[in-house]
Amino acid sequence: MILTPANSETIDLLMSGGTAGWPGGYVFGAGQFGPPRIFGMEVRLSENIANPTLVDSSAYGRLYAGPVSLQRFEENAGASNSSLIRFEGNALFNVERSGAAVRIT
Repeated sequence: MILTPANSETIDLLMSGGTAGWPGGYVFGAGQFGPPRIFGMEVRLSENIANPTLVDSSAYGRLYAGPVSLQRFEENAGASNSSLIRFEGNALFNVERSGAAVRIT
């Protein structure tokens, strides 16, 4: 399931009919995020879609992910106690069968 950030926020803040002050008000507990799986489907976020979309990941396409790198760089030639950290990765998603996605409106 691919969700927009706004849809994900709505799920994160979902309440069970109580109020915010009531301990059992939030479905997933205050300060916790929504589940990584909804009805057995993995949840992913995308800013490039208008509506939530159901995707059959085995039929829709393939994700090709490259290696991930983590680097640390000293700032001010080591004169200060601070560093820059860069975490970088690249991926490509290739759509093979667009009919395997269903848009939820």
